[in-house]
Amino acid sequence: MDVIERLAQRIGRSVAVDDEDLNYVGHSSHRFGDEDMIRLRTLVERRTPEPVREYVLAHGLRRWTEPYLLPAMHRHGFENDRLIYPLRADSQLVGLMWIMHDGDFTQADHAACSEAGDALEGLMRDRAARSTEADERRGREMEALISRDPAAREDALESLRAHGLFAPGRRAVAMVLDAGAPAAVHEALPALRRAWSRSTTALNSRSLTVSGDRGLALLDAAGTEVRAMVLDTADALVRHLQVLSPGTAADLRLGIGSAVAPEEAHLSYEQAQAALAFRGGSGEDDCGEAPAGHSILWDDHPLCGLLHCMMPAELDSARLPTVLRETVGGQPRESLVTVRAYLDTGGNAAATAERMHLHRTTVYYRLRQFEEATGIDLSSGRNRLMLHLWLELEVRFR
Repeated sequence: MDVIERLAQRIGRSVAVDDEDLNYVGHSSHRFGDEDMIRLRTLVERRTPEPVREYVLAHGLRRWTEPYLLPAMHRHGFENDRLIYPLRADSQLVGLMWIMHDGDFTQADHAACSEAGDALEGLMRDRAARSTEADERRGREMEALISRDPAAREDALESLRAHGLFAPGRRAVAMVLDAGAPAAVHEALPALRRAWSRSTTALNSRSLTVSGDRGLALLDAAGTEVRAMVLDTADALVRHLQVLSPGTAADLRLGIGSAVAPEEAHLSYEQAQAALAFRGGSGEDDCGEAPAGHSILWDDHPLCGLLHCMMPAELDSARLPTVLRETVGGQPRESLVTVRAYLDTGGNAAATAERMHLHRTTVYYRLRQFEEATGIDLSSGRNRLMLHLWLELEVRFR
């Protein structure tokens, strides 16, 4: 932006501009000898480092309507004071203009900054509008890429590649966001998008859209550290959302599919959707391996994935074997929970007792009661397989 360089020349100080989320937009040349390490680091990384971002936000960034003198932190390389001009369009914050401040700031300097700020507000408003249009277009392309229509997927991938995304040889990872209530994602979308933007400044694909009642992101990945990148991104999203919308962050769950060829992004999406059904926590409400927490990776839960692939869309209980439908189904929940824990631990009564916080004698008593009530011998491998599969499947049809 020429306006940044012209201003720097007029006032004899370094100038930089960020967007409203403190992501780098532009800067003047270095010829005034006033740069510190945080300025150089920001230019290299193209974003404001997290400790400085938090420092600025703590000073009330969102409320600023007039120039604000931000004292140096004297940490993290932030050694010089800054005069920050909030850039607003239609009262909405669209960016920040950072000016090195040495205490000798004249009225003419202020006038030059105000004039440049007015010009930058228009430029930043136009930039934000273009970004919104690009996000909407990218969202439509992402939805087409995960659709069931092969022709639509092919067209979407061609368009995305024309914009430098999902090149041949790279991988696509689908991330599906669920915030609890059906309308929760729509209501929290501005905060989700802002948190997502802050979490993905170093990534190639940064768009977040809505598909149905859930958020959708497709990560453009390469290399051997895809898993670490995906988990770091998910953790950063939750961390930023805890500041922007704590309630949404508390309810947020992320289903994450496998890393696949971009042509198969729809499969990663289906896996991410399914992963959200892998219930976390303890006891009988999960498939024996799904963790509590925000992120659930399809690849971490092969048993859950296998059961999902085996499941029909609906279960006709009338077609079930009588021993499962009536005999096992009629047992007390306490008994079934114990049997499941016993099967989950490979038939280890001691491990079952520890897991359920019971005395081992109590475990043996409940298992014996189950065998007597159902006529099912738990020492039989085939009986164990039948029961284990059923107990894993039936929770999904309650």
